[in-house]
Amino acid sequence: MPSINKKIFIITSVIVIVIIIIVADIFLYLNYRGQQEQKQEEAKIQNDIAYVQEQIAQENYEEIQPETLISQDFAAEAVEMAKEAIRIEELRIEQEQENTFENQVISLVNELTDYTSQLSSEEIRQRLINLSPEIISDLENLTRLQDQTLRYNGYSALSIIADESEENRKEIVPILRKALSDPNLDIKLQMASALLYHKEKEGLGFLIPFLDNQYKEVMTTVSEPPDTVQNFAMLTLSDYTGLKYGYDMEKWQQWWDNKNEKIKYDEDLGDYK
Repeated sequence: MPSINKKIFIITSVIVIVIIIIVADIFLYLNYRGQQEQKQEEAKIQNDIAYVQEQIAQENYEEIQPETLISQDFAAEAVEMAKEAIRIEELRIEQEQENTFENQVISLVNELTDYTSQLSSEEIRQRLINLSPEIISDLENLTRLQDQTLRYNGYSALSIIADESEENRKEIVPILRKALSDPNLDIKLQMASALLYHKEKEGLGFLIPFLDNQYKEVMTTVSEPPDTVQNFAMLTLSDYTGLKYGYDMEKWQQWWDNKNEKIKYDEDLGDYK
């Protein structure tokens, strides 16, 4: 009996050892397989990352879809990467648009009429001049555009920088005169006022016809606060002459016809006599 028990023990031990070896091999195999699968998945992700980065660089955001990727585990992250790239690109475009020459001109012109602005008129003038080495020519180009807002801001900016020097004034005044033929009535009136500011009396004669009662429409385009064409013309005439003829177009016209040749700009009073 002892001999039989010993044989059974030996056989059992061998079986257990064999089972342990088999289990160990299975474990090692599974571990190896897991490592290989992990490496393959990592390789897929690296390929997908390279693909996504390439598509983003070429701005082919629509090409980044889950079905175009090798690793589905990376798909959600890749789509988020694409969304973030789109957001950054949109922000870049928005910032570029804000920094365009036209928008910078509009912003600075608005600063001049903004009573809360921290910039002085001289600072605004210098910033406008610094926008371009050919600032007068570039602003004149704005006055030729179809967009009336850009035309108005182009003329207004020119009027601002005309104060920089007598040379600038002489070059800019002829451009401002062209505004008197602009299709937009608001621009005509505003630039007639600008001409008066720059010591060009022709603005007086230009404004008188707009005292007529037919010009009671509101200047909503560029006048701030909104005013009627008729009232704007009357106030501008009164401010630059000191005369109180109100809306009496005949008196204004008679005064202009009689004194046109003699009217001079008074530097001390800042009006026309």
